[in-house]
Amino acid sequence: MTTKARKNFSLGIFGKLFLAFLLAALIPLLVTWYYARDRAIQDAEQFAQLLLDNHAARIASKVDSWSRLNRQSLIEHAATPAVVSMKPEVVRPVLVAMQQAQPWSYLVFAMAPDGMSIARSDKEAPINYADRGYFKSVMSGAPLGQQVLISRTNGKPAWILSVGIRDTSGSVLGVLAKGSSLAEITDSLVSESIGRTGKAMLLSNDGKLLAMTGATIGKELRDMKEHPAFVARRSDQRVIRFVDENRVPVIGRVITNDLGWSVVVYLTEAEVFAKVNQTNAYMATLLLAAALFATLFALVVAPTLARPIKRLTAITEEISRGNFAHEIKESRRGDEIGALARSIERMTRSLRIAMTRLSERRTS
Repeated sequence: MTTKARKNFSLGIFGKLFLAFLLAALIPLLVTWYYARDRAIQDAEQFAQLLLDNHAARIASKVDSWSRLNRQSLIEHAATPAVVSMKPEVVRPVLVAMQQAQPWSYLVFAMAPDGMSIARSDKEAPINYADRGYFKSVMSGAPLGQQVLISRTNGKPAWILSVGIRDTSGSVLGVLAKGSSLAEITDSLVSESIGRTGKAMLLSNDGKLLAMTGATIGKELRDMKEHPAFVARRSDQRVIRFVDENRVPVIGRVITNDLGWSVVVYLTEAEVFAKVNQTNAYMATLLLAAALFATLFALVVAPTLARPIKRLTAITEEISRGNFAHEIKESRRGDEIGALARSIERMTRSLRIAMTRLSERRTS
């Protein structure tokens, strides 16, 4: 484009009116959109947080109640005279009674300081448990030992919990342990319903996946130590963001109990911000409608301004050629165009008089 063309280029009345109407309509809408979207995001995040907190707290409460019952039972029985006696014929009836009182317990057993079992609630032969982590933890002075694994009995996650058997002086005489099926907890998580896309997970203290909504646990527990939810379990964040196994962005909540187990619940960001997307679509529709209305108004209003201006332009062109015989109807208007028309009339009269006088001088 040449310099001359650039100088001659300018918006016509329609273009200027269109831009004026468009800006007048869009600026308030854009400001409204900004604040509406910001508010929608805040509301969506708050609602998601409340929903996730509610589900996480309810699941965590159930897990805590169940684990507390098992711990308390094991601690109380470990302190009974029958178990403290460490006599197999005296200890075994207690172990059998414990298993019968708690149907989820598939095995209760007592071990001597060398790790060899002295009594079991089943009829299996003694086994050496000296290499088991839950045995080593108690023998090294920890109040509790635990391990999660896949039960050979039902093929589902199980929890081995152990406590020390101590005499009146506090010396460790042995270890009392109990294997419990986690089905009561895990089955409820598998069917947990959180919104449309939400899921819940239960992770052990060592990062093993014990249960997950809609998932089936295989022959081995998945190691989730590197999962963002497990990594963030000790943080003070109320809400965490990560990408799930399907590479979908999600917003989650993690609650960890005193055993180190973590309850993780999360929703996809698409569900959380669905209302935000609706707001965006609604405001985009309004912007499009505003642009269409601006075009319509410009099409309606521009001709009412352009036609008289074009007519006055044509009249001035004729006047410049010496043709003063024109009726300027626009002079009757009460707006700026009318004022311009009346100025042209006065100029025409002045030019006519000037031309007449000039003609008379030439003939005289």
